[in-house]
Amino acid sequence: MEENKLTKQENDALAIFGKGKTIYQVAGNDVALSFDIVRNYLTKGNGQVSDQDIVQFISICKFNQLNPFLNEAFLVKFGQQPAQMIVSKEAFFKRADASEQYEGFKAGIILIRDNQI
Repeated sequence: MEENKLTKQENDALAIFGKGKTIYQVAGNDVALSFDIVRNYLTKGNGQVSDQDIVQFISICKFNQLNPFLNEAFLVKFGQQPAQMIVSKEAFFKRADASEQYEGFKAGIILIRDNQI
């Protein structure tokens, strides 16, 4: 498939996002993403991302309420490899903190010396 020709699914996705633009809310703040913003400011690596990659990235960010400007999600592409989306651990921690069932976690080192803890 040539880079400039879009499938029906991609065309439908573009229509949903108002020709490549979408605005959604994360934690009460508006996040505006467009093809140009993602391509020029939010993509990491040296590969050229396709429109399909960008539609998928915007969709995942929107439906999972991720803010890529706060480094909660990254779109990474190197060379001819497929593009990858990475969700930061901070996004998972924020989601966990928002849950009533989450009781936090403990971290530390247990030192045993001369059979004493």
